[in-house]
Amino acid sequence: MRGLKKAAVRLASCGIHVVAEVVKTFGVLPSNPETLGEFRYPRDAVRLIACFTLATVPAIGAEDLARTYTTQIQPLLVTSCGKCHGKTPTDNDLDLTSFGSAQAMLARPKMLSNVAERVRDGDMPPKEAPQPTPAEREQLLGWITAALDAEAAARAGDPGPVTLRRLSNTEYDNAIRDLTGVDMRPTQAREFPVDSVGGEGFANVGEAMPVTPELIGRYHQTARDVAARAVLLPTGFRFSASPDRPTWAAETLDSLRSFHTRYAGPNGEPPLAPHLTATLRHREKLIRGGAGAIAAVAAEEKLNATYLTALWEGLTGTTKSSLAPAEIDARMQQWRQKAAKIEAQKQRRLAAAKKIESLWTSTKSVLAESQVAEGGSVPFEHKVKIGRGELLLLTVLPNDNHGADSTLVEWTIRETAGAQRNWSVADLVPNLLSGNSWSDEDGVRWSFLETTSTPTFLTDRRDSIQGHPELKAWSLGSEPSVFVNAGEQLSVWTMLPARTFFVHPGHQRPVSVAWTSPI
Repeated sequence: MRGLKKAAVRLASCGIHVVAEVVKTFGVLPSNPETLGEFRYPRDAVRLIACFTLATVPAIGAEDLARTYTTQIQPLLVTSCGKCHGKTPTDNDLDLTSFGSAQAMLARPKMLSNVAERVRDGDMPPKEAPQPTPAEREQLLGWITAALDAEAAARAGDPGPVTLRRLSNTEYDNAIRDLTGVDMRPTQAREFPVDSVGGEGFANVGEAMPVTPELIGRYHQTARDVAARAVLLPTGFRFSASPDRPTWAAETLDSLRSFHTRYAGPNGEPPLAPHLTATLRHREKLIRGGAGAIAAVAAEEKLNATYLTALWEGLTGTTKSSLAPAEIDARMQQWRQKAAKIEAQKQRRLAAAKKIESLWTSTKSVLAESQVAEGGSVPFEHKVKIGRGELLLLTVLPNDNHGADSTLVEWTIRETAGAQRNWSVADLVPNLLSGNSWSDEDGVRWSFLETTSTPTFLTDRRDSIQGHPELKAWSLGSEPSVFVNAGEQLSVWTMLPARTFFVHPGHQRPVSVAWTSPI
């Protein structure tokens, strides 16, 4: 192990610590490390693992560096380098003899690092010039290394010159927007100079972002612009897009109006149309049920119960109104006409119902009666013989997923003799709300029924569904129903193709479409 000890000593002198571990594959290592050299084992059975770690170099003080430079390093530079790098440098501009102190030498660390590199590589002194001894070369390199390390330690944490970087125009606009909540974009309004692009291709490099007196002036103008848009409030302040006080008042009013338009008209008036429609749609229920019926109707139609009560009492003459008598009479007349129209439609429906009931058991032909699974389809095609006034019936039964069983119906009836006319549920798309039942120009009557036991007309007319006026429906309560999409393709609870007819059975209530023959 004497060779190993010599290697350890040599490496330690260079600032490297050696840890050696001997691992034996065969046999047992002696317990006393001092007898390790006497242990005999085959050379191939030993694995030597050496771990090298940098040792801590003792710090050299500034005084030691200065003294060493004056007494040893400067004379060495004069004798070894002074011929080419003296007061009159040869083919260069570096005078190494002019540095009178270590501090002067350390003022140029990059030059000092280059000297060490050239000496270490053997480039300097040139081969034809007198050479320093190996010891002198090591001494010079050791002093330069120690001096550079000391200088680096003294300046640890100092990043050097850092250029003050301002916000770019985009960053400044975004900062104003985030702070005020208003997208003012002041750099455009005040025509800030365009940001320069640095050599790296970025517009936020400090060296390429000067802060000129002109730019400072624009910053001051922008600050005044922002402050002029501050609106003082009882509990704080907000910012407006405008510096004009009338605009601030208009913004506040618009905010109030936008809140009230959810429950009233654009000018704050109560939403008369849906409430009046509810009094017509549920007229019989309101006549029979009193205050409880009004609350139930308001909940079902999502209306204001207080206003619906006031409207109903005004229409039925049980309360006084602030309107002029002539205007009250005109409105009452309109309501009575509408009520009369609904009553006439009811009577027609009752007559049609009686006729359908009379024919229900004997003269109806059930073309299809099916439970359509979600995502499924049921095709049918029948050739039937039918007389005038007789019924063709298509019924969709409820399925287990009654909440999502809107069923698209495509039904065409073709006359095989005579005029060979065609009728389709597509004819109902623009005419659904014309009535239930509804008769076309050929005398065909379409009816929409709930057929759990005896046929019952769907009597609740809906001019829109979920705020979509293109969706129109007849229903019996909330379900069952028939409805159409009279507009373009629409995504609501499911995807509804453009200009299509649907049925929606109830949980335990089938829905039927009846066609009464004109032939």
